[in-house]
Amino acid sequence: MSVKALETEEKENISEKVLIIKSNRSLLISKKRICELFRIDNMFENMPKRYMILKDILIYGGVKLNENYYNHKLKNVKEEIIIIFDAHVRIQFLTWIVKNNPGKRIILWLWNTMEEIGSHIPLKKVPTEIEIWSYSPYDCKKYNLKHNTTFYPYKLANNSVTLTYDVCFIGKDKGRLNEIIEIKNKLQENGLTTYFHISPTHFYELRRNSVYKKAIPYSEVDKIISESNCILDCEVTKNAGITIRPLEALYKRKKLITNNKNILYEDFYSSNNIFIWGHDDISALKYFVRSPYVELPEEIYKKYTMEAWVTRFLNGVSDEHIVCGNSDI
Repeated sequence: MSVKALETEEKENISEKVLIIKSNRSLLISKKRICELFRIDNMFENMPKRYMILKDILIYGGVKLNENYYNHKLKNVKEEIIIIFDAHVRIQFLTWIVKNNPGKRIILWLWNTMEEIGSHIPLKKVPTEIEIWSYSPYDCKKYNLKHNTTFYPYKLANNSVTLTYDVCFIGKDKGRLNEIIEIKNKLQENGLTTYFHISPTHFYELRRNSVYKKAIPYSEVDKIISESNCILDCEVTKNAGITIRPLEALYKRKKLITNNKNILYEDFYSSNNIFIWGHDDISALKYFVRSPYVELPEEIYKKYTMEAWVTRFLNGVSDEHIVCGNSDI
């Protein structure tokens, strides 16, 4: 059997073992855009809009949901391993998924910090059958969790596009609004063109600030990134791990501006491709943004694929490259 055939067989074996559960509202992890290796399903049943709104109100209010809200295709699944994204997860759902999938290996992956999750998922109340992993090195160290880094889930399209913007930012406020606006103004003062699309932290806050815009599908996000020289990454908290934006920059071969000083210690860091806000010389910013992207070793791109991310779960091995604490640079 050829090497290529062996790789294909390995991928098929992995895909048959894994089910990924996401929030119905997740725009980033979309079945239409995601890598097709794994089965991905929603946490909740598809219901009329009025029932889904009621479900959101109950979730945010901490009220126990009727089990009919949960997606019944998640009962007695054929896959051996279930990976759950933390968005909209509550202890009630975790108890339900364990009860309805006896003997399965179930992993809760936290793609938000414990600071952001707050009391929504008290770690002491998570069923003991569930493994808890996090993208945050800080939280892994503090709460004794296993670490698995952020991943880039999409296929790459080699479509040639016209560059329209120097720097783009598309994301939720999450308490960063003033800092994001300040960086935007500085970029424009330095002669750079920008596209900023800031959504409220919660959808019901849309009318509270005229700066806010509705969240957009990832297909539109992808288009804007493709039309930009550079992506802005603005950290939510010092305790966070690497977000999706550095990986968007990595896989789309775009420059990155970030205020996360710990990125200096990541294996994909290159001063040619990453500008550290508050550390690097801002007078060189315009040249940095408009200079060519410098390619990295192939193994770096392979590490942050969804397949590699899932493989680390399958092997039960935490990501070895963990940066804890804050850089003093």
